[in-house]
Amino acid sequence: MYNLKIENQDLSHCLHCGTAVSSVAAIHDPGFCCHGCASVYKVLHELGLERYYALRAGDDKELGLPVEQRGSQLDYSYFDDPNFIAEHVRGAAQHAQLILFLPAIHCSACVWLLEKLPSIERGIQSVEVDFSRSRAVVRFDRSLISPAKVAARLDSLGYPPTPLRYGADREMRQAASRAQLVRLGVAALSAGNVMMFSVSLYQGDWTGIEGEYRTLLSWACFVMALPAVFYAALPFYRSAISGLRVGLLHIDLPLSIGIIVGFIASTVNLILGRPGIYYDSITILIFLLLVGRRLQQRSVEKALDSADLLKSLVPLWARRVVDGKDSPRRIEQVYVHSLKKGDRVEIRAGESFPADGTIISGESEINAAILSGESRPLAVSPGATIFAGTVNLNAAVVAEVSAVGALSRVGALMQLVSEASSRRAKVEYFVDQVSRRFVFAVLALSVITLVAWWPDLPTALDNVIALLVITCPCALGLATPVTFSSALGQAARRGIFIKGGEIIERLASIKRIYFDKTGTITSGELKLSAWIDSNGTKIPAEQFAFQKDITRAICSLERNINHPTARALVAALSSAVVDQPEAVQRTFCEGLGVSGTISGVEWQVGNEKWFRKLGVELLGNFLTALVAASRQGSSSVLVSKEGKLLGALLLGDALRAEARESLRAVSSRGITPYILTGDRIEVAESIGRELALPLSVLAEKSPEEKCQIVSASVKEAPTAMVGDGVNDAPALKAATVGIGVQGGAEVCLTVADVYISQNSLIELVHTLDGSRRTMLVLKRNLAISLLYNVVGASAAVLGYVSPIVAAAIMPLSSISVVLSASLARTFSHGDNLHPSSSLNHSRSNRDSRIPLGGTKRPA
Repeated sequence: MYNLKIENQDLSHCLHCGTAVSSVAAIHDPGFCCHGCASVYKVLHELGLERYYALRAGDDKELGLPVEQRGSQLDYSYFDDPNFIAEHVRGAAQHAQLILFLPAIHCSACVWLLEKLPSIERGIQSVEVDFSRSRAVVRFDRSLISPAKVAARLDSLGYPPTPLRYGADREMRQAASRAQLVRLGVAALSAGNVMMFSVSLYQGDWTGIEGEYRTLLSWACFVMALPAVFYAALPFYRSAISGLRVGLLHIDLPLSIGIIVGFIASTVNLILGRPGIYYDSITILIFLLLVGRRLQQRSVEKALDSADLLKSLVPLWARRVVDGKDSPRRIEQVYVHSLKKGDRVEIRAGESFPADGTIISGESEINAAILSGESRPLAVSPGATIFAGTVNLNAAVVAEVSAVGALSRVGALMQLVSEASSRRAKVEYFVDQVSRRFVFAVLALSVITLVAWWPDLPTALDNVIALLVITCPCALGLATPVTFSSALGQAARRGIFIKGGEIIERLASIKRIYFDKTGTITSGELKLSAWIDSNGTKIPAEQFAFQKDITRAICSLERNINHPTARALVAALSSAVVDQPEAVQRTFCEGLGVSGTISGVEWQVGNEKWFRKLGVELLGNFLTALVAASRQGSSSVLVSKEGKLLGALLLGDALRAEARESLRAVSSRGITPYILTGDRIEVAESIGRELALPLSVLAEKSPEEKCQIVSASVKEAPTAMVGDGVNDAPALKAATVGIGVQGGAEVCLTVADVYISQNSLIELVHTLDGSRRTMLVLKRNLAISLLYNVVGASAAVLGYVSPIVAAAIMPLSSISVVLSASLARTFSHGDNLHPSSSLNHSRSNRDSRIPLGGTKRPA
């Protein structure tokens, strides 16, 4: 144990995180629940950072770091890989920058601790913590400390870091943002100086000013206006010219005309010595336009960042096996993108495969649910093909790499998602047409205004400029993309990934939904449903749990076995068992069952095939009950004691807890639900009866038949298909909207339009409601922009609005649309961002405008 003063403290709870300390942990690290907490506690005290605990206690009374984040002390040598540095480290060596995701940040004490790093670690220059997004920007001197040492120090404090993937698109957005800020600064400087000179001219109009000084100040205004007109306003001109080149009237065309007309008119009047100089109005107009664009862009960037939440499926590092000619075999940790075809990598139990490849040594089982949707473990041995993102379950294996990064199946999947997200909704095309016609109408109206006010040319120019400025259809053009971007971001934060605004538009019109059964309406996992005794009597699982001797024996034999049936049995029965004695001479029969001696008594737990091999006869009512259970989709696990059959446990794919309420909520929204499954008719009808809802059940359908049924339905009404993405792939593709759920990420994201990562059907209801709310918000935003333009145009034509006022008001319309879209709760409901359990919580949430069991909502 570390030499720390922990006298007179309660050692029954962890001194670092407050978790109850087990007797086993207390032997190795008294006062701590695990070695990780002890390590972090030691580091904090050695560095003189004990105040962390006082700040945390006074902050929010939360306990310490999450279990998985307590000083993991991982190897971060891959942070020093040249490929990693090239991708993630920015800036010069003396002023390097690394952006990290720190999921363990949970209170202000964490922020205080992280910002103390420069004072305790030589080479770290600063740490800027973004508490809301659990991110930190670490600036350091690479000549004094390496990226790997920075990561290791953070990990030693209990904040294991994960580098944020930068991406070329993010860099391009940041470069554009910097250029936009420079133009904004130039416009501000230009407008400020022009206004300073203009104030003197205005004062001279009241108190008098000599002619040479008026001329000097006027020319000074001209000179200071040049940077704004010919540099800061360039984006408006480029957009207008680009539109004209392809025969389109861009929304920046009226603005560009207004700026150029005002500048030319002012310059002509300046040269001729006539009144009517608008340099102050023009420069302030450009400045305010850029401010409005900046606010709009920030909102759009925020929405894009929120929508970019699809977690990486592949680890960032790998264990590469190196066999030297003159040196023994060694394993080195490398950045995953440094792997090459032909490299050999070691993957230990519980780790994800970093690349596609082939097993060359070792045998294990893998969880390939993320790619195939298959929840059962798959056995792999030398020669088996594995894919990046799948998880190794049992034992360490060595694989030869065949594809990495973008060339892997996961990389191809991400590319498909990226391409699909660029599709546009029909309403966007409609808005584009309206915008072009609106620009034409504004140009025509400006000509009419000029003619109507022609006798008073200065006033005519003022009114035309004000009209061109105030009727900028920016808000109209922004309404659709900003509304959809905000909605997609909110959906992504819930774990609902939608491939674009077009899909939201389709979702809002759905009239029918076909549900696959397995893994969709049911849990897709084995759960204990009943016990059949040797006489064939069926007892519910809740009552069977009271038979202590049998439950104790089953848990003793099946615990610590990494098999779906064993895990299901232990999960169902362990809560009813207080004492679980070890099984003596436990014997496994792979794929059949397990036997063992407990307190001198022999027990067997296994399948029907094994018991028949053991010579146990299954007759009478017991056999009849087993056959009936099998027809209804249940599997059986038989139990015997001293060779005598006691009965059988029934395991089945149970109905999801929220399925009944979710389907009832779907029906209440005017959508007709169907069950469409390949299972036997008896199983499907049993689920239908359990749902107790008026819905049609279509069973024993092949994937081709499912596709035909959905295709026929689409011709009659907008139809959605909900499935796990495996056998349902053709039907998902044929539907108006294909909705993938559960674990089949590859197929879901390839052929489906929506992927719901949360393992709950209630998220489907939120998806439907969110899409309808989004379309309502879009209609509201379009109405706001149109109303503003009609009122603004009328006021400008009648001469009630000056160019300055128009420039000040114009961004407000765009900002109002952006705020309307950003603040609208389309897919989010208060703090309930990931409601994975309680329907009642969703019902009572005050932010939910549509209660799950509420009134039928019109389509």
